[in-house]
Amino acid sequence: KEVKIKFYVDQFGKHGSQADMKWLYIARTFNLASTAKIPEQKDQPLDYRIYCLFAKHQVLQFTKDPALLKRFYEGTIWYKPYDGFFGKDRHDKVFGHGALGLTVRVIHERMKDIKKESYWGCARNFMLLAYATGREDLLKNIKPEKLYPQYVKWEKWMLKERNGAYLRASSKEPRWVLDKGEKKRQEMYFPFLENEQMELPPLKIKPKYPFPDWKGPKPGTPAEHRETE
Repeated sequence: KEVKIKFYVDQFGKHGSQADMKWLYIARTFNLASTAKIPEQKDQPLDYRIYCLFAKHQVLQFTKDPALLKRFYEGTIWYKPYDGFFGKDRHDKVFGHGALGLTVRVIHERMKDIKKESYWGCARNFMLLAYATGREDLLKNIKPEKLYPQYVKWEKWMLKERNGAYLRASSKEPRWVLDKGEKKRQEMYFPFLENEQMELPPLKIKPKYPFPDWKGPKPGTPAEHRETE
């Protein structure tokens, strides 16, 4: 079964935007690529194992080819209002209602042991977070099984050093960057600090298509796709 999962994961990024949209839709429908609906290990051991294996082969893929991490992130962020740690929010803020804070706590607790299946789901989600917050430098030339120390560095940078409070929406891409000027002036985004929710500002750039190289008929809206999941 793992061979089949690997084969499916490896198809992403090989056959164009239309094929990748179908890939993402199927993966989300079967709860494999979603960051929100993580199966419970106790109640759904088989589903949980498949979820972790899927994430494992994504991590292997992303560490080998960082461009595919960027592409998967772009497809994920297109699903508006966002899911998982790109949480649904009535104010259209991607990391809203404590979604980011909860995700970070889960990664902190479950990613420490490489021998556990949960490592891979957490590692995949950390890679998305690192890219989303402009810290893909932490992922450069890193081995798949060595991501936890990089997560610790990211968490320290984000929380202990409070850089998360100075992250601002990029004017060029659908993600966040550190505003060094506001950090120097100590102009914090206070919702980030409230109740450990780690809320970030609304994005300025919102993708019109699942992938920048989209070709062919205009896709349905994210809401239409989510209704069929």
